[in-house]
Amino acid sequence: MKKLEALSSSKIILVFEKLDSRSADSFIKKNISFIVKDKQIYMPFALLQVQTNNQKKILVKSTYLSIDADVILVAYLNNMISSNMIIKDISKVINRGARETSQALNVLESLEYIKIETQGRNKHVQFIAQSEVYERLKDESIPLIKYIFFSKEIFDNSIYSGFSALSNYSSLMDEKIQTIAIDEKQISKEDLELLKCDEEDAKYKIEVWNRDPFILSFNKAINPIYIIRLLNSIDDERTQYAVKQIEDELIKKFKDTNERD
Repeated sequence: MKKLEALSSSKIILVFEKLDSRSADSFIKKNISFIVKDKQIYMPFALLQVQTNNQKKILVKSTYLSIDADVILVAYLNNMISSNMIIKDISKVINRGARETSQALNVLESLEYIKIETQGRNKHVQFIAQSEVYERLKDESIPLIKYIFFSKEIFDNSIYSGFSALSNYSSLMDEKIQTIAIDEKQISKEDLELLKCDEEDAKYKIEVWNRDPFILSFNKAINPIYIIRLLNSIDDERTQYAVKQIEDELIKKFKDTNERD
């Protein structure tokens, strides 16, 4: 299924006239979308499960973050999003539509990162403490990079990542080959074949992300929280020292924000 979805760049939904409960439970456990005519609809990517025979709609409880939900939490940790904001304002920060933002917030509410409160005509979002979000994301965050390739050419809309980004936040020198992050939507399979080259001939290391790295970026470098995620496991004393400095500064900001609130 995953291979087919990757090839077609779309979600695949299985359709049945009849389906026994054992098979249906198996599909649900594997997060495989399916429809049983006049009886059941299960689409985990849309957070939807419907029993059509009695018109009862049940919201599927999320067990992991979506990409948009992850981005919202990173924005919250950077004080770009705060409690009491409405969905419309949050969607502007993460550069997503109201529908996608609402779906991401439903995921966060299911995972108890937030509570959504209705006040008049608007829905306001209440987050748990930043320090708690940060600690949970150490285990629950989503990997950023889909794949990496090397190139002699740079992209027009590119941003520094990896050690190239770390050098913006610390005294560490950049590597010989600059690391660039791009959104997967920026490159087609045809472009990839034209641009990629052997590492020894390359000027740039290109990280293809599952999100837009420009969102939440600073000074042409990826967000510092993303830097921590990417480099935290690098077995190098100087790298770890620089990453620790960024992390300590973030934690200090969490404490300062908590004291103000």
